[in-house]
Amino acid sequence: MDDISTQHDGQTFASLIEAIWAATYEAPFMSRTRCTDDLLDLHNATVEPGVRHEILGMVARLSTRSLVTAVEMRAMLTDVGAALAVESAFSHFVVAVHEEAA
Repeated sequence: MDDISTQHDGQTFASLIEAIWAATYEAPFMSRTRCTDDLLDLHNATVEPGVRHEILGMVARLSTRSLVTAVEMRAMLTDVGAALAVESAFSHFVVAVHEEAA
């Protein structure tokens, strides 16, 4: 998957989340590998640092698991969506660095 900026192409990121969400209804459990692959697809689909950080934390937490419930995966997708909403809400702010006079 190409690196897709959520700032310029948020619909593509949202479509990916929707596709993964729909797949969680296929079975009550998903393999850790499947969940990790889906999360890494989302990671590669955004340049937002907060969203990427959240996704990598999820991947790390899955490293000791063999199965993930569909409910857990949907909760993770909800958290990714929330992280994106927060990043988007603050994306217009510019961080200024003020140097103190010596």
